[in-house]
Amino acid sequence: MTTIERASTLRMAIAGSVAVLCLGVVAPRTAAAQTDFMQMVAYSPGGQTMPGETQQQTQIPRPSASQPVLHSDPNAGDSAEVTGQMMIDKMFLRRAGEDALAEAQMGELALKNGGSDAVKRFGQRMIDDQQRLNGMFEPLARNLRMKLPTKLSKKNQAEFAKLQALSGSGFDQEYVRYSVEDHLADDKEFTTEMEVATDPSIQTAVTTGQKIVHRHLLRIEKVAKDENISAALPIASSK
Repeated sequence: MTTIERASTLRMAIAGSVAVLCLGVVAPRTAAAQTDFMQMVAYSPGGQTMPGETQQQTQIPRPSASQPVLHSDPNAGDSAEVTGQMMIDKMFLRRAGEDALAEAQMGELALKNGGSDAVKRFGQRMIDDQQRLNGMFEPLARNLRMKLPTKLSKKNQAEFAKLQALSGSGFDQEYVRYSVEDHLADDKEFTTEMEVATDPSIQTAVTTGQKIVHRHLLRIEKVAKDENISAALPIASSK
């Protein structure tokens, strides 16, 4: 071998040793790690691959400004249910408060304009018991951050005006008709709320209230029968 050939062979051996040494120091030692290492080297920060390579990385979608991130709340369903029940309770208290106010004011009219003693006694019962019902409703309303109605609804205003213009037997006929119809609806609403209410304090008050309302219904049906004015009534309860 000539001197030139020996020099060329020596240079090739040195270059190979240097390459092996560099790979041993820099590159990962396992086959899987070497593959990841080579892909990392081939991947540039701008998202481009080196010439001759194919990008294999999976792109993870990121929300844009117009697409807010939705957070999963395991208690969201419970909160929605509680909010819905509160709305049901509020609507019930509002209707019950309106009816209590109207029945008390119409009871006062019965004392003035009623023709029979039975109608007048029922009017007084309405005044007394509606005050009792309001006494139970007011703390419930405060807990729900609401106020009970202080004015008659349009429907009750119209009925009150009609009764104001009547007296004697004419008043009795209209007042008993209204009272039976009103207490049939109240009895149903109290029974429904009693079944769906989840707050113990509301359940207790509504259960007591339902018994009072049902007694009113039975009492006014008896007045209607005694005064022989059942022909003017809606379909009454058979309870």
